[in-house]
Amino acid sequence: LLKENNSRFQDLTNIKTFCCNSQEKLNSKVETDQEAIEIRQKCEDCVINIDNLQNQILAVKVPRHRISFFNQDISFDAISLGFVEIATELEPIESSIQLSSLKTCPIDKNVQHCSKNLIHCLTSTLQHQREFSSPSITGDNRCYSSSKNHKRTPRIIGKRGTNDTEFNHPSSLAYSKRDKVIYVCDTYNNRLVTYGIDGTFHQVYKATSETGEKRFHHPYAIHIDSNNRLYIIDQSERRIKVFNRDFKLIRVIGQYGHGVGQYLTPCDLCTNEQKNIFVCDAGGHRILKYNEQGEFLLSWGELGTNNGQFKCPACVCILNGDRLAVTDWGNDRIQIFNTDGDHLLSIGYRGKLLAEFSRPLGLTYDETTERLFVCDEGNDRVMIFNHDFSIIELVNSKIGFNGPYDIVLLKDGRIIICEHRAHRLQII
Repeated sequence: LLKENNSRFQDLTNIKTFCCNSQEKLNSKVETDQEAIEIRQKCEDCVINIDNLQNQILAVKVPRHRISFFNQDISFDAISLGFVEIATELEPIESSIQLSSLKTCPIDKNVQHCSKNLIHCLTSTLQHQREFSSPSITGDNRCYSSSKNHKRTPRIIGKRGTNDTEFNHPSSLAYSKRDKVIYVCDTYNNRLVTYGIDGTFHQVYKATSETGEKRFHHPYAIHIDSNNRLYIIDQSERRIKVFNRDFKLIRVIGQYGHGVGQYLTPCDLCTNEQKNIFVCDAGGHRILKYNEQGEFLLSWGELGTNNGQFKCPACVCILNGDRLAVTDWGNDRIQIFNTDGDHLLSIGYRGKLLAEFSRPLGLTYDETTERLFVCDEGNDRVMIFNHDFSIIELVNSKIGFNGPYDIVLLKDGRIIICEHRAHRLQII
C-alpha cells in the first residue's frame, strides 16, 4: 500500500478490531428500533454528497449486504449504533483527496451516529446498496426481497438461553400448512419449540413427555409430510422417529449400522408425493430411500468428488415431485437427482462468489415460482436459484445472517431462516 495512505487504513483496521470483539455481543441483538434504520438513511444521504469523489478516493472492498445497524448495548466511543465488516483485501488508488475534506454525518448532541471512517466504507458500498432497494429484482448480483416493503426490519425470534422463547443452537425448521405452525429443533436444549406464523410462541415439546415416555434426545432435523406426520432425526440416538400430531410414536425408520438399509449419521430427510422417504446419511456419504412403512428400497452414493458421489450430504428436498436436490456439504455444491438416484446435474463449487458455496446446508423449494432457496452457511448468506439454476439472487436481511442452517417458506411469501450460531430465527 502507498505509504502516504497508511494512516487512512489504520482507522479501518481499528474498526475491524472493534467488530471482531463485538461479534458475539451483536449476535444476540435485535434490530427493531426505527431509529437504527433512520441513522442508516442519514449516513447514505451524506454519502450522496460525495459521490463525485468516489473514483478518486481509496476504494475499500467491502462484502455486499454487510452493513448492519444495531441499537442496544453498543458503546458510543466506537462506531455508535452500528458496525461494518471490513474485508481484509484493500485496493489502493492514488489520490490527493484527504478524508478531512469529506462531509460527515449529522451529529446528534446525545448520540454520535457514525464517523468519517463509516462514511468512507459506505461510499464504497453505496452503489450496491441502491441496487438492492427494489423488491424482487431479478438478475445477477441482485438481492431478493420477500416483502413489498423492502425497508421492513426482519422479525427476530430468540436468543441464546433455555427459556421457552430462547434457543441453544437451533438446527432445523418445518412448517405445517394444515395447522399453520412452525416447528423448530432446539437441538442443544433437547426439545422442539412451536410458533405461529405471526411469530408468537406456542408450545415446547420436551425430550420426555409428561407420562415419562422418552421422545428424543438432541433433535437435529424435522420434516412434516402431506399427512401432517412429524419425522424427527435424533442426533444422539441416530434414529428417525415418526410421530402423529399428538406426538404419539408411529414407527421408527431404519436403524444405525453399516448394512443394507442402515445409516451411520442421518442428518435430514424429505418425502415426495408417493410418500417415499429420502434420508441424507452424512456418515455413510449416501442417500437412502424408504417407502411409507419404512421398508428400505434403495440407496446411492459413496465418498468422493465425482458426480453422484458425496462428502457428507447434509440436506435434501423434493423439486416438483420427481427430482431431488441434495446439499453436498463437504464438496461445496448441490447435486440434483431423479427419485431413482440417477444423477442429473451438479451446481457450484467452493468459493464466495454467486453460485459458489461454503458448506451449504438447508434448502427448500418454492413450487409456485420454481425457485430453490439454499442456506450457504459458510458464507453467511441465502441464495436463490430459478427453475433452470441459471439466475442467482440473494435473500436480503438488514442485519445479515450468522450461521443460516435451515429455511422454510410461508404461503404469504415470507421466509423463515434458522441461524445456528446466532441462536435465533429471522422472519423476512
